[in-house]
This record gives sequence, C-alpha cells and structure tokens, in this order.
Amino acid sequence: MRPFAENRESMKLLQNKFMDSIDTDLLSLSDLWGDNREKGDREGVKLEEERLKREHCEAMIQQLQRKILEQQEKLAVAVKVDKAKDAAIAKLQEKQREEIKLYRLQLAQASEKIGLLEVKFI
Repeated sequence: MRPFAENRESMKLLQNKFMDSIDTDLLSLSDLWGDNREKGDREGVKLEEERLKREHCEAMIQQLQRKILEQQEKLAVAVKVDKAKDAAIAKLQEKQREEIKLYRLQLAQASEKIGLLEVKFI
C-alpha cells in the first residue's frame, strides 16, 4: 500500500521515513550463495597452491638427484684415479726394492773385490 501525501515534499518525507524504517540487514543472494562459491574458490586456490608446492618439490628433488649423480660420478673418477696412483706407487716401491737389492749386491761384490785386491797387494 502506498502512503498518502498532499504534496511532493510531504511525499518525499514519507518515503524517506519509510525507507529508513526498512530493515537494511536483509541478506542478498550473493550473501547466501557467496560462501559456497568462496569456499569453492578457497579450495581451488588451496589446491592450486598444493599443486605448485608439489611441482616445486619435484623440481627440487630432480635437481638434488642430478647433483647426487654428479657427485657420485666425481667420486667414481676420484676412486679410479686413486687406485691408479696406488698401483703406480706399489710399482715404484717394488722397483725401489729391486734397485736396493741390486745396489747391495753390487756393493757386496765391490767390497769382495776390494778385499781380494787388498790381499793381493798387501
């Protein structure tokens, strides 16, 4: 029902009073349905964040696995070089022992010859 007023000014006053008396705390449809949409949006955002986190973690894992592989390859090369050095050192030590034996033998022979010469000339 429409309020009755004699002129436009009184009509405006009545309309303003009427509008002020209306409860403005009414819920809108977006308020009613917005939570579900926002909840879905929030879940979608969380899902996207988790997907991005997973992709980041997978990339980090791959990067770390590559580093591990590189380190393993370096270690394998170092072990191979170390074994080669050990073999060379062992070979040199054996050669040194042979040379020392030969030197001692020659020294003994020289001492024997000196002894013989001393006996001859004395």
